[in-house]
Amino acid sequence: MGVREDSRFGKQICVLSEDLKGTLEPNILYSVELKPMHKANGYVVVAATPVLFQAHVETVIVPKTLYQVTVTFGNKKIFFDPKDGKSVMSRTIDGVLEILKGRKDIKYKEGVITDYLNQARALVRRMESDGFIYTGDRHQGRNSMKEKPVVGIATDGAHSAKERLTRFRAVDLSSGKELFSKAIGNWTNNIGEFLGIVTAVKYILEHPGTPHTIYSDSITGITWYNNRQTASSRTCPALQKAEIFLKVMEARIVDIEVLYWDKHLWGEIPADFRK
Repeated sequence: MGVREDSRFGKQICVLSEDLKGTLEPNILYSVELKPMHKANGYVVVAATPVLFQAHVETVIVPKTLYQVTVTFGNKKIFFDPKDGKSVMSRTIDGVLEILKGRKDIKYKEGVITDYLNQARALVRRMESDGFIYTGDRHQGRNSMKEKPVVGIATDGAHSAKERLTRFRAVDLSSGKELFSKAIGNWTNNIGEFLGIVTAVKYILEHPGTPHTIYSDSITGITWYNNRQTASSRTCPALQKAEIFLKVMEARIVDIEVLYWDKHLWGEIPADFRK
């Protein structure tokens, strides 16, 4: 173990001393002190210290395609990839942070973590400015699944071309109670989604004690909310009023989260009009 097949030193039998058994971790390179065995051809490991590697933190952005922060040390590379990460850990800032904190082989680890956090947060801001949604650090540990939210407000918008009607509504996730349902005439689905979010924000302000978390399955609606500005080509009075409201109330709504409802994990959003 620990020697490549083509090494000129060859493999040697090494066993841990009783004091070291259960203390060494896998996937960590150790500098060890060896003593020859008395009655066998091999060595006893009597001391082991993790080898500390200089780490390099780098941001890689290909607009609309690739968003990554990598932390490279030794022969290892850890990825923060909020757009296309293959695991829950790699898709969240906190997930990668947990991995880094657990490593024992990074030199000046606190400084590396600070550098990583700064670059990861800047990456998320850039990704969101490019129109993507970062679903947030709802990470709950290495072995847990992302749990279906049960607290907050779920919103949905819908448009019927046949009825020439755009609607939006909201449901309390805890009780399943409908909080509001409105129709605004012949507009678009995206306008309905956005107005559902904004009306939920107003509901939170008007009802103290309401959780400050809103869920939507509309990336467009969430992006418009985060930007405090829509990108609709339609001149809709309700849309214009909503934009003004968000800008005027900025100081009061800064702690209200609008998060993406992941239908692949949790099914249709509870406020869905087809329910």
